[in-house]
Amino acid sequence: HFRFYMLSYCPHNSHPTQTLALAEIIMDTKKIKKKPFQKGCGHNPPQSDLEVDGFEGDVNEEVKETVDRALYAIQNDEADEDSITEMKFPGSTYTLLFTSPIISIPFIFASMSTLLCYICLLLSLFNLFSESSPDNLFGVPAGVKPEVRGAQYVGVLVGVLMEEEVPDAIQLFRTFSKESLYNNVPKLSYKRFLFSCICRSINGYLYLLSVFLVIVQADNVLDIFYDLLALQFAQSIDDVSFNLARKEMFGATLFAATNHDHMIEPSTRKNSCLRRNFLLKSILLINLALMYVGLIYVTLQQRNGAYVCPSISVNFGDEVWEEALIHGHERPRFLEYSYFNGIYKVEGNFNGRPRYVEKNKWNGGEFAATVGAEIVFCKESGRWVFTHEDIYKHVSVKIKGEDGCGWLIQSDVSVEYDLANIQTNWMFWTGSVTMGAQNVEIVCNKCQDESDCNYQGICLDEGLCLCDSRQESFGSRCELHTACNSIYDDYQNRYDLAVNNGVTYMSYERNIYFQTFRSPNNTLINFPSFGRRNTQTVQKFFMNNMNGTSIALVYSGSRWFGVEERSSVAVFSKFNEDFHAFWMDFFSTKSMLVSEPTSKSSPIGVDFSRIITGDDGKKYGPYGRLKPLALYEGDGFFHCIGG
Repeated sequence: HFRFYMLSYCPHNSHPTQTLALAEIIMDTKKIKKKPFQKGCGHNPPQSDLEVDGFEGDVNEEVKETVDRALYAIQNDEADEDSITEMKFPGSTYTLLFTSPIISIPFIFASMSTLLCYICLLLSLFNLFSESSPDNLFGVPAGVKPEVRGAQYVGVLVGVLMEEEVPDAIQLFRTFSKESLYNNVPKLSYKRFLFSCICRSINGYLYLLSVFLVIVQADNVLDIFYDLLALQFAQSIDDVSFNLARKEMFGATLFAATNHDHMIEPSTRKNSCLRRNFLLKSILLINLALMYVGLIYVTLQQRNGAYVCPSISVNFGDEVWEEALIHGHERPRFLEYSYFNGIYKVEGNFNGRPRYVEKNKWNGGEFAATVGAEIVFCKESGRWVFTHEDIYKHVSVKIKGEDGCGWLIQSDVSVEYDLANIQTNWMFWTGSVTMGAQNVEIVCNKCQDESDCNYQGICLDEGLCLCDSRQESFGSRCELHTACNSIYDDYQNRYDLAVNNGVTYMSYERNIYFQTFRSPNNTLINFPSFGRRNTQTVQKFFMNNMNGTSIALVYSGSRWFGVEERSSVAVFSKFNEDFHAFWMDFFSTKSMLVSEPTSKSSPIGVDFSRIITGDDGKKYGPYGRLKPLALYEGDGFFHCIGG
């Protein structure tokens, strides 16, 4: 360093021989003696009293000044830029963009190398943005583990420090002015020089944007650092190609162009000591600050649950537990897990994951008094679990397993933060652990556009579907349709939509039908004598608080049941915000009909069976002895009037 600085300052005095001799003695003997000098600036470093052992003769004042400058530059770890006579442009394809003629092999080579860098980085960005959605622009996962979070913050620092093109562009811009370029190499265009600096900067910021997306989308520590290395390689393809050309891998023309040094006197812009490198440091800090601000924002959004589906529809399938133990009940109760089908919404967090709480079966709102089930993440076992505080596995113990988490249904081990994205097998408690015959179906109810509403409604700004009443569609995603207002069965009994005072009564997002006309054929299937006479209108039937037994067709989450009721008012009083098939024990004692499992919006075309009462359920299955009612399997028992 000392030799370099001495040679740099040598032309500024008239005693180069003595200066070089003094420099050699200082480097060889290291016997320089000087008093500490105060920090100076520019061309005027403070003078020191210089003594050198072994040097004969008086030291010329000019020489002494040169030595002072060199020592001062070393002490401050930087040379006086205005005293360095010549510099050369860095070896890079970006240099060829303004030092080579536009119509030349080196310029074309540089352009293709730059374009290749851009293509690689843009393809990376396209792939990263493919994970985005209107409400999640950067495709951020719902959450990450603590070790991944730490790697993200470290990765931002590493990524910014690895980026070289933006600092190089700034350094070149502040080092070479238009005047210095014109005075030294008049044939070079300053506009093309600026263009090459801009190309460098574009490369750098494409890289930084890719780094940011890679980091915020990552859910694995190693993925972060592997992807950083891959992006660094994509950014430096131009340097790789330039170095290969320097080794004469691409012909003599490129070999000559890449090995030619353009020496130029740097700009004489005045800069104080405090402002030296200020621009470079500012750009570095600004890039780092922007990256960290973005990452902190993403972190806060993840903690607030902004990237999880706020509402889901859950279908637990057909598994049953015939002797479920209920708090406050002496006798076990039949539990069909489909009774807990329906809408679940996020209410806070539990163990660092969203806590989904069951909503009512009328309209997906809050229960008035019923306590809903929950789906939460069990940290001890690493599984998602379905649980309810009032259901037991053993008469003396609540449903707490060895892992300390209460569960009726649990997933495989999962690292997923958003329940709507989970793809796993589920285990059901049916008195013992039972693997589900089919996976639990979980669908996000948040819409992005009309396609999520099945083109039967519009997607509101808050992510909810507003169904088109003209198309008689309903459901959280407008996936259901009112097939018929009136239906009849194979024995000519008539059923109408349960409508009272303009309110259509529903259960599990399905319309309720009420038997309004009895057929003389009822005796063929052992139905009781119920229904209205032909002279009574449907509206009067619902308004007259009729006495006498009738049947309500009610959906339970996976099956339709025909439930015996004494009056329509009895049905209307039960179907409100607190209705729940399990907690009201609605279907276990009064059911006369039961369908095959179905997700249809109406009972039309669904096979039904007559429940033969008085039989041993353990002998014949959970619903007792069943007598199929359809004349042909798959033909259905109910049909649309006029259809």
